[in-house]
Amino acid sequence: MTNPALTLNDFAALDASPEYRPQVVDDVHVSPFSQQQTNQYVVGRAASSSFLRTNVIGVRILELLNGQRSIEQIQAEVQQRYGIAVSLEKIRHFCDLCTRHRLLVHETWANTTPDSADAPRLGRRSGLYWTLIRGDGVIDRVVAWRRWWWNPATWLLIVGLLGVGLSYIIAKGVILVSPLMLAHPDANKQLIFWIFGLFLAEIATHELAHAVACKMAGAKPAGFGMGLLWWFIPIFFTDTSDIYRVSSKYKRASVAAAGPLVDALWFGVIASLLWLLPSDSLMYAIALAYSGIPALLFLINLNPFVSRMDGYWIMTNLLEQPNLRQRTVRNIGNKVRAWFGRAPIIDPLSEQQTGRWQWAYNLYALVSLIWTIFFVANLGLHFASYGLTIMRMYAAAL
Repeated sequence: MTNPALTLNDFAALDASPEYRPQVVDDVHVSPFSQQQTNQYVVGRAASSSFLRTNVIGVRILELLNGQRSIEQIQAEVQQRYGIAVSLEKIRHFCDLCTRHRLLVHETWANTTPDSADAPRLGRRSGLYWTLIRGDGVIDRVVAWRRWWWNPATWLLIVGLLGVGLSYIIAKGVILVSPLMLAHPDANKQLIFWIFGLFLAEIATHELAHAVACKMAGAKPAGFGMGLLWWFIPIFFTDTSDIYRVSSKYKRASVAAAGPLVDALWFGVIASLLWLLPSDSLMYAIALAYSGIPALLFLINLNPFVSRMDGYWIMTNLLEQPNLRQRTVRNIGNKVRAWFGRAPIIDPLSEQQTGRWQWAYNLYALVSLIWTIFFVANLGLHFASYGLTIMRMYAAAL
């Protein structure tokens, strides 16, 4: 998985005293989010890989954060200069978000911290995330050697492995995790340890692919970590927030696609072994037991209806619709509120979902909500079932 930049609605507004006069640090830069759309901007610092996205209203407010104005004066100035009405709560919210991204000078706003302290960057409502290692040296070395692994010969090898994997599925099918259960690891005590080692190796190469693609796209990956998606599903991630500085939607999408491509290649390698090895060998048993796992990871990661998965980031980058799930769900919520005679929830500092394709986005939100509920429930049951089985297999192998 990749880890996106934090968004305007990730944090609740804090109470701010009127004497605070927020001031932007000197090295803040603002750049368009894309070459086609002009109302989406990325705000960040050259020394940090943490960025926020906002619209032109947020940029106008940012221009007024010079340490000379209180938020009441900023509100009046925005109204006077640009004819834009923004509530004090929204301005506080925006300043809180700027604080989390280290865009404000220490002590000019509530809860700011000195530059020497670590910013709490990865906590979200959707789960918990911990950055474990940065891995800059490994990433730089892999990129420096890219002429050895990114050339016409390796492209042909990649196409070949993808073809072998597809041929295996057409010829024999793949039962996802079930081959692990059919391999009878208690007959060979080494099998479960091989499976666990292969899984860790695939996860490592999957996340490394995200980081290398991010580096090659001209951005700076900020480390690897693990977390709990929706507070209970264990995941691994690569912090590629810096990719939002890159205006090309294809480069951004390629960073998200790099991980699932590695999963597909892993399946191609496993399928090649199953074609070539004798069925009574240990390597064949290991390949058979592991064969479903890369296919399962590939399908899960490419699902565009589950937020935070690679397929979601691929789709939102190609459509240039950041925060797609959040905005579409908010639109449906506003329709429900209208049925009950309540006013819609409108955030002037974040992108609004409009246009002739609104019906399609609403349909996406409905499918996404239904699929997420199904996905979480089904995955939870499978984790419980397979987890207990694997634990028994592990205990038997000791």
